[in-house]
Amino acid sequence: MRIQMKRFALFTVVALLASGGAYGDASLWTVEADSYLGYELLFAGNDVDGEFTGFDAHIQFGPDMLDTSLFLIIVDLQFIETEDEEHSTALRGPEFFEIDVFPEARFEAVEFRHVAANQYEAIGQLTIRDRTIPLSLPFTFDTNDAGATLAGQVVISRLEYGVGKGDWQFTDWMDEFVTVGYHLLLSQ
Repeated sequence: MRIQMKRFALFTVVALLASGGAYGDASLWTVEADSYLGYELLFAGNDVDGEFTGFDAHIQFGPDMLDTSLFLIIVDLQFIETEDEEHSTALRGPEFFEIDVFPEARFEAVEFRHVAANQYEAIGQLTIRDRTIPLSLPFTFDTNDAGATLAGQVVISRLEYGVGKGDWQFTDWMDEFVTVGYHLLLSQ
């Protein structure tokens, strides 16, 4: 119920922003179901990965309208999937994401920078658990006949966000740094 109310509030705010005012100029994109949001990190000397299969994204972006662009991405952490169900369950628990208390992660950006050619940065804030930290999210943006593709990756410290309590706050088994990858298929 709490997640549904937050989503309703989120989309109410987004709808108001999209209907006019400062964010009315950049193109509004729909994120297609085949889009990907996942991560990779070093665990016990091996690369392991997982995917966030439940997320909502409001992407309002135009390469020529950076000043009126907006990203709002909300990840429902209940839907984190790994190759091992035991690991997936542990990640939802109190030593990692603690989804009973912090059911979602979110990235919000209203500032954008053109880096080169099709490369951009979204300058915003990432919230995981009870910590909100500034983050520059690099991405490429390419249009095609079907719409557009927004893709990239960013490295974050899981410990800065409090992901890893107890024995998991040490990096003997699980690396501190996590590579988050995203490949969003967009349509209008």
